Amino acid sequence: MQAATVQSLNIDSTQTDIMIWANKYKGKSRTEYLRDANEFFYFMHGRRIDEISKTEIETINENGKRTRLLNKHVEKYKQYLKERNSDSSIRRKIYGIRSLYKFLRINGYDVDHMIFETSTLKKKTKGYGFYSPVEVKRLATEALKERDGEELSTLILLAATTSLRLNALLGLEWLNIIKHEESGLYLVNTIDKGDQEATRPFEQDLFDKLFLIRNRTGSDKLFPNLKPDKVEKSIIRLNERLGLNPIRKLRFHSLRKAAIKYEMRTTGNLRRAKDQGGHNSAQVLLEDYTEAEDDYASRAGILMMKTIDESVFDSVGKEELLCMIKEINYGVYQQLAYRIQKRRFE
Repeated sequence: MQAATVQSLNIDSTQTDIMIWANKYKGKSRTEYLRDANEFFYFMHGRRIDEISKTEIETINENGKRTRLLNKHVEKYKQYLKERNSDSSIRRKIYGIRSLYKFLRINGYDVDHMIFETSTLKKKTKGYGFYSPVEVKRLATEALKERDGEELSTLILLAATTSLRLNALLGLEWLNIIKHEESGLYLVNTIDKGDQEATRPFEQDLFDKLFLIRNRTGSDKLFPNLKPDKVEKSIIRLNERLGLNPIRKLRFHSLRKAAIKYEMRTTGNLRRAKDQGGHNSAQVLLEDYTEAEDDYASRAGILMMKTIDESVFDSVGKEELLCMIKEINYGVYQQLAYRIQKRRFE
């Protein structure tokens, strides 16, 4: 028994540690992060993952003398990447290496993951657009015409409802779902990007759709026939068939944004928007989910000082009033209907 313990300790190595880190990720992300680590180590040390030592990771050879790896070395690597990579690729590569070094620091390596806090990570490019709630439903309906359309349609609805990323959704199994008795809703619990635990609610009708898929496939996975590339290509085809403008850059990730954008537009409640998307920073929400306002007359500082003449409401009927609310903000219309319905049961 003692020999077995010694043997198990002897297999621990830098390569083992790196693979433990990499195995936290799944599928394409894992492959990309390992490739990025190889590229970084080869640039800095002339070594691959299966060759690198702990000492080499902690230091760098400069003019025949070993010194700590510093931010200036990362900046030099970033300049090298700029010659052959897009800004988005550079951000991904730097983020991945930062994640690795943070893991190594936690596990006893004398490294500092903060040296990877470069301007590359902070630079923003225009991201994907948003689907409106109506467009989400149209997309899900049109998806039924695709191969494995039942799964794709249900995946689209679950993505918009939970704001989970594609890889997290495709990795879901039935053991990830529980019934929340107090609310009558179902909860999906999984690990999303950045190793963050994510719990999101969804309703009975969506559960029923998932259950039909399970009865048909007999699989423990929620979406056994769907792969990331297949889903992304299907979304592009669906956008074309629905006549959605390609300038909007609508992709599967746009489904994740739908409910977050809805929350920001209807209530502006940052805490609830953060909970919906699993964001750690409110700044991300302010930058990515709010828009520049050119209508100065509608600014909060102007509107809040105005005295409202409520008699104007006497001049319009119910149908006209509801129509105007829909035109101004369909989300507010839905929220109003929900609150009225809720009051009836209180």
